Parts: sequence; C-alpha cells; structure tokens
Amino acid sequence: MRLPSATRLGMPASAIVLVASLAACSASGGTPIASTAGPSHTAATPVPTPPATLWPSVVALPTALPATMNYDQALPLFAYNGAKLLDLKILSSENNSGATVEEITFSGAAGETVQAYLILPAGNGPFPAVLFEHGAGGSSETFLAEATSLAQGHRIAGLVVSRPTGLDNAGDDTIETILQVREMRHALDLLAAQPQVDKSRLGYLGHSQGSIYGLTLLSVEPRIKTAALMAVVPGSPALDIAAAHVTAPTVLLQFGSQDGYYTKNTAEALAGLIAATHKVSWYDAGHSLNAEAMTERAAWLTAQLGVK
Repeated sequence: MRLPSATRLGMPASAIVLVASLAACSASGGTPIASTAGPSHTAATPVPTPPATLWPSVVALPTALPATMNYDQALPLFAYNGAKLLDLKILSSENNSGATVEEITFSGAAGETVQAYLILPAGNGPFPAVLFEHGAGGSSETFLAEATSLAQGHRIAGLVVSRPTGLDNAGDDTIETILQVREMRHALDLLAAQPQVDKSRLGYLGHSQGSIYGLTLLSVEPRIKTAALMAVVPGSPALDIAAAHVTAPTVLLQFGSQDGYYTKNTAEALAGLIAATHKVSWYDAGHSLNAEAMTERAAWLTAQLGVK
C-alpha cells in the first residue's frame, strides 16, 4: 500500500508503509482495552526488538519505494547517520526557578538547522530526559512551559524541537514520515549526549501529528523507555502495524471525549494493538486535551522514568 496524500488533520500521512493488510500483524497485536475513564492496562507482549546499533548503510532519500513492504523490509529505511556532528549552538541561556532553559540550534539528520529548547534541572544529574514533539502548526514553543515545569518540579530534562520543514520528500508522504523519524532519532542523540542526562532513561511525549510520528518512532527506536502520546489519530493500517511493533516498555495514551478526529471505539482499538504495557486515559476535552491530562502525563513520566 501507499499512504494517502493527506490526513484529516491536513498533515502529511501518518505512518510508515509496512504491509497492505492488518493480517500481517494479527499475531503480535495486543488485547483491546476496556472503555473506562480510569487507568487501563494491558500486559506486555514480546515483540522483535530493533537493533541498538545503526544499520550498515543509510538509504538515500528521496527514492522510489515499493508499493508494499513488510516490517522487516521497512525497518532499514529508518537508519540515519549517527556519526553526524550535532553542531550544537547555544543562543541564550536563562535560569528559571530550578531549571536552565537554553535556546539552541543543532544540525538535523538531513543537514538542516533545527531550532529547539534544551531544558535541564538544577544540579549535575544524571537526570532522565524526554523528547517533545508538537502537532501540526506547532513549534518548539508549544511544549516549552510543560517541559520547564517537568524540569523544575520533577527533575526531568527535556528537548523541545521545532519539527523541520522543507525536507526533500519528493512530494511523497511516506518519505516525509521516514525523514521525520530520522530527525527524531538524531534529536535523541543530542539529548543523550548531554552530560546531565541519563541516556538509559529516555522518554517521548508527542501531540497529534507528533504522536502519530511518535508511534512510528517507538516501533523502530529501542532507546525510549516510556512514552506519552496525546490525541493520536487512528485510521491508517500502517499506523496499526507500527503500534504492534512498539518496543518501549510502557506507553500512556490520552484521548479527549470531545475530539472529533476519532471515536472511543477507534481510539481504543488502536491502543489495543500496542504490544507493550499501556494505559488509556480519557478526558472531558477536545483535541488539545486539558490540564488534567498534563498532570497525569507528568505523574506518568515521573514514575516510569524512575525519578526519585
């Protein structure tokens, strides 16, 4: 299969091309989660783990892709140049009540300049750390306040990026997804390279398009120990298959009961495919969710990343 040209959110297509039929992932799918407002968990199901080291070569993109691929065939497309210099530049630094907020730029996986904020708790660490990814139309400002609060109150470092635009995708949404996941993996390199960061305790937080790309990231990146995915929009068979190959040990999924991009049945069906211990939470909110959801995300990341 090929991904459609656009999703209902007006964003690039939402997930990797893996196979044309959900039948290919039925053996590894999780148990559907009961519809409840409170905590809901599914026990982990073992899945193949992507290699921790880079693949021998990086596939040059854009290029013509097969009409259909299975998971193993698609996996090497997400390899990136992990030896590429990060070229970190600090534009400004501010101490903010128990956290240092640095506005930075660094060299992205495709060689472009990425604007971001690096937020570090006071002290030497090492601290757990979270990569934040905004939704369509957002920027590094979207999660800056939340990431700063996590550093101040929960001693979790954060990297909040402005997702690169203008990548050479040849007008192909599948290639755009692969390129963006490469960018996210490279951003994790920067986060893990900070001396104050415990690279064995890395997390991920994404909203909308950031959670769609994030679910794909979780199926190819073994370093992430937990994730919080906000308002991930179901509907793509390829996204379903990515969900079935999530390797992060734990995942929190947050949905709004007033969000028009999914129903409770479709959202929980997607969640049920995640082959990891996961929790589904619903809020009386729309697509942006609410303060209650932010409080639960903070508690989740604090517990799952072993903050003491």
